[in-house]
Amino acid sequence: MEPEEFLEYWVVTYDELAELCGRSKSTVAHWFSQGEHRREPSEADKRRLAEVHALWSQFENEPAHLREIWERKRKRKRD
Repeated sequence: MEPEEFLEYWVVTYDELAELCGRSKSTVAHWFSQGEHRREPSEADKRRLAEVHALWSQFENEPAHLREIWERKRKRKRD
């Protein structure tokens, strides 16, 4: 998934995008720059964005009662 496409779906900052991909803020800024300083994201970066998109899409469509059960389970595990 291209970074521009990811940003059409999800409201994240360049800093958050960098964190999601394990890249520097500078690298992500270069993905969106124009001219000689532009860098293309790697296939691994695009794959990572596609994975995050799939996970977040599924979580967003998860019924609320299932999320609540999961949160309770998670809390018990930490205690």
